[in-house]
Amino acid sequence: MMPGIRGLFDVLMPENFQKLIMATKVIRGLFDVLMPENFQKLIMATKVISGYNVDSKTFAAPSLALHMGTSLKMICDIALKTVIEKRNLPNIEWTDRNKKKGEIKDLKKLIEGHWCNELSSLALKDLNEKHWNKSTSLPSTNDIHLFQNHTNKLAEEAFDKLSSSVDVINSYRTLTE
Repeated sequence: MMPGIRGLFDVLMPENFQKLIMATKVIRGLFDVLMPENFQKLIMATKVISGYNVDSKTFAAPSLALHMGTSLKMICDIALKTVIEKRNLPNIEWTDRNKKKGEIKDLKKLIEGHWCNELSSLALKDLNEKHWNKSTSLPSTNDIHLFQNHTNKLAEEAFDKLSSSVDVINSYRTLTE
């Protein structure tokens, strides 16, 4: 794989995902993954690395599942560009470049059309539920009273100074704050 593509692949794909994909003996590299028949493998690998729990239908890392679809589409675009430009890559040969272009385009169509149904909608739902279930801490009643008393005292002092024309600018500023 050429350095630029390998670097992008490393950035976009977490190491665990790469290991899962490359563990299959048939799949030797990135371009072997970019085939429509590997769509379900990509779904399963994403579920594994994002910590999907089948029973509760939740993710340990829902944002990872969401971003993986976008990353895969970007990789498809870059791979397609590489094939169209007829670049020679070390250890990668195609007997039919048009077939490879078609495979990459078909996989991207699957990702665009079905990634949401397979993963993104569940991950987004999980992410939203976790956001809404997060507890928020409110200040205690005692703290609110202390704050209110302090601000009232500051306002009274500033009003008195303003009324007696002492330090008018700072008094006015304090009142407006």
